[in-house]
Amino acid sequence: MRYDDLKANLTLCTGARKGGGEPCRGTLYKCKQCGGIGCRQSRDDLCSDQGFSVTGRCLKCEATGQMEIIAPGDYSPQQAWLNGPQPASN
Repeated sequence: MRYDDLKANLTLCTGARKGGGEPCRGTLYKCKQCGGIGCRQSRDDLCSDQGFSVTGRCLKCEATGQMEIIAPGDYSPQQAWLNGPQPASN
């Protein structure tokens, strides 16, 4: 299964990755304290629309532990891919 197929039903970040301008397509989160929206990255300043650090710290208001996923979407394609082919039942 292609990466784009796995992410097709999810609400994703439309920002650009730093250094190459590639689309981010990371999962979007919202800060419950300030309402800030953005993706989470392993280091600060990796995406033009980054909102959270890898530890969940909001880059807008500095709150931690206030990150919630936005419109998670349908994760069934990812679950099917992770579980692999299932044996046919008789």
